[in-house]
Amino acid sequence: MVINDVLYGSFEINEPVISEIINAEEFQRLKKISQYGPPDDFYHIRNFSRYEHSIGVMLLLRKLNVSLEEQVAGLLHDVSVTTFSHVFDWIVGNYIREDSQDNNHKKFLSESGLARILDKHAFKIEDISNLDNYKFLDSEIPNLCADRLDYSLREINYRFSPILANLLLENLVIHDNLIAFRSKDRAELFGREYSILQSDHWASQETKIRYYIFAKSLDIALKKQIIKLGDFYGTEENILKKIKSANNPNINKLFDILRNKLEFKEDQMFYNLILPKKKFRYVDPCYLEINVGKRVILNYGKLIRLSESDSDYKNFLEEQRKLNEEQKTKIKLLNFDPDDYV
Repeated sequence: MVINDVLYGSFEINEPVISEIINAEEFQRLKKISQYGPPDDFYHIRNFSRYEHSIGVMLLLRKLNVSLEEQVAGLLHDVSVTTFSHVFDWIVGNYIREDSQDNNHKKFLSESGLARILDKHAFKIEDISNLDNYKFLDSEIPNLCADRLDYSLREINYRFSPILANLLLENLVIHDNLIAFRSKDRAELFGREYSILQSDHWASQETKIRYYIFAKSLDIALKKQIIKLGDFYGTEENILKKIKSANNPNINKLFDILRNKLEFKEDQMFYNLILPKKKFRYVDPCYLEINVGKRVILNYGKLIRLSESDSDYKNFLEEQRKLNEEQKTKIKLLNFDPDDYV
């Protein structure tokens, strides 16, 4: 099997376990799951699929010469995600933590056809489903990890610059059991770009409004029994087809709002929406390079945390954290009356 990826290029896959997982129905389903939640018709930023991201995580781990077991875990880390991704958390879960998928991951793997593939190749679901076992795949903030790197570099590639994404990607290295950058300037560049994605997209007011409205429409569909919870383990196409067939006027109005440019403003008195504060996502990468005058020394004995060597970056993170915390929650969305959708 040969995989061609927009970020990592061409890889020949010789391990049967990888190719069998990719060809499995449960994994192919991810081609029809939008990374950002709402599909493109209802969102303001072009999506890529959970399939593309999952392949990417595996390829990045492969590029960094991580074990086959961790590559398998990386390939499968999102296979249990529901249709419309974290929008599901806004309906039945916790829209701050967005962790319903994590809580269901082991059960999903155990009850799917993927269990047979893993058993055939001597991988234990108990291990593969526990992402805490794999520090290169999944690591606590502020460290770098393959999951965090792939979805952010992929967004940088599509939204801003493929050259920039590649510049950052090719500077990555594993040292002292951490993913790090070889140079301080690349570490800082990635850290600042990541913060732009956080403020401009992931935690932006428009993103939260679109999540709220889209989740509201799906909640109506559930209450009217147009769809059922089990449908969220199918595809977006199936759910949207059922909703379209039902022709519910309230859902149609909400979809029309999302298809058009949103007009809103922060308004502490005449608001019609109260939005949650999103969790603060940031990175504080480690790097190896020390600049001494005109010389560059690779510090292979010790990793350097960016904020510990650069007070400007430390202050920048604090400013970003404060801005995230101070974000207004009361919003006036024009042409929207929540009482119409009770």
